[in-house]
Amino acid sequence: EAYPFLRMAYAPLRLARLEFKRNRQHTETTDRLYALHIRWLAESIRRSETQPAEMRVLLQQLTSSMDEWARWGYPPDQFQQALVEQTQDSGNSAIWVRNLILADYHVTIGWNARGTGYADSVTDKGWEEFRQHISAAALLLREAHALHPEFPDAARRMITVAKAGGTPNSEPARFWFDRAVAADFTDLASYQAYALDLQPRWNGSLRQLLDFGRECLATERYDTPVPGSYMNILDMIGVELPNPG
Repeated sequence: EAYPFLRMAYAPLRLARLEFKRNRQHTETTDRLYALHIRWLAESIRRSETQPAEMRVLLQQLTSSMDEWARWGYPPDQFQQALVEQTQDSGNSAIWVRNLILADYHVTIGWNARGTGYADSVTDKGWEEFRQHISAAALLLREAHALHPEFPDAARRMITVAKAGGTPNSEPARFWFDRAVAADFTDLASYQAYALDLQPRWNGSLRQLLDFGRECLATERYDTPVPGSYMNILDMIGVELPNPG
């Protein structure tokens, strides 16, 4: 074990890139590399190789890896489930990362059960499973946020959970957005998550979207990307407007 497991984990990922470039499809080799990549990532989490300040970097690397494997046909929920199963005996220092991974898994499975159609197209069973998984995600994220309120990651995910009805009325999406940006004012993913919550399809309105964009602009924090969120929100509003043609 001359190298940390986190560094070792990227050897099978790089080999898989070469394998997919050559074959353009799944092979037994890519399946073995996929399993090895996850096993070494899980071992890194279990051994708590990263310091608390580095955990966000680890989480970003996990998300990036999951997205890359997904492009090659390995479903995100499969990746999340494998990581969760292989980190069950992790120590306390790994709880924050594991909770976020498991919360993401519950959100993914919940939305798979609900489907992406309109509310009246969702079955009773779909609603029941959706609510169960969203509630489970909320519990995990609350614990993660309590462990590290100085990180925005759990609060940002709670914005999405609130949008899905997984929080009480006293904790709307704005409640968790404020906590996310209090932890990291420049966390643009939090601004994007809250803007999505304000879309008309989620019981928001174009007026609310515009007001939020103006709020971002009014920060006058031109040393950050935050005022630029105003332009992104204008683009979102443009998509929602009826086509004059």
